[in-house]
Amino acid sequence: MEHKVIALVYDFDKTLSLRDMQHALFERGWFPHITEAEFWQEVDQRKKREREAFRQVDPILIYTSLFVESARPGGPLEGLTQARFAEAGDHIHLLAGIPAFFGQINHDFHQNPANGDITLEHYILSAGIADMLRGSPLDNYMAAIDACEFLYDANGVPISVSYAMNPTMKTGALFKVNKGCYHDSLIDVNTKIPPSQRRVPFSHILYFGDGATDVPAMALLKDRGGTSILVHGDDDTIVKRLVEEGRASTHFRYDYRKGSPLYNEVIERLNSIAQKILT
Repeated sequence: MEHKVIALVYDFDKTLSLRDMQHALFERGWFPHITEAEFWQEVDQRKKREREAFRQVDPILIYTSLFVESARPGGPLEGLTQARFAEAGDHIHLLAGIPAFFGQINHDFHQNPANGDITLEHYILSAGIADMLRGSPLDNYMAAIDACEFLYDANGVPISVSYAMNPTMKTGALFKVNKGCYHDSLIDVNTKIPPSQRRVPFSHILYFGDGATDVPAMALLKDRGGTSILVHGDDDTIVKRLVEEGRASTHFRYDYRKGSPLYNEVIERLNSIAQKILT
């Protein structure tokens, strides 16, 4: 089986965006009865109560469930709907060079005749809200977006959490990229597929993250020959430590504009992977 696909896989919050995506939802002014700080304070208090009671807790389920609870009639987020998630997604504060990076890196990669007919695919794996990402300018560039999902009533109001992406689940999502599950819905992530028959070998995957919550995904790739790139702002303390510990391949300031050190590193690694594929 030919493996002529290279996958670029991204975390979202603080990897492609300046702030957590939910900030765009609260700053719209739709919900005067609760502030963003109050919402996250309640999330933290619930996590603390559960842990003090020695009960298992998933922080992602806590915050998504609070959205559902708060969106009920009379709740502080009354009026929250699927459409508003999507509308807020169009106002997420993206990092320098995003979303132009996706089209530019595709163009520059394919301008190199040595890269032949290799395909680049982009994926987002996020603990954020899928409907916000689908409403964002990034949606058109993505082969798949795998993030938290809600069930909605006939009016578009969230009534339950149907799927929550957490850091350890990102490892399963990388296997979905590897096996081609996002490309073919008939392929289950648990389907036994010999490595030689998998659509995107792990060595053809670049993962972009921003810190400790990306460690499970980065560790999986490292063990299987893939590449992980950490991005950061002014403070590079955490990412430097993770690279020194061997948990990530390298780190760069989060500037995705053409000509930046990060951009140049990505195109160089893509060209290198392409040559290994074609020789």
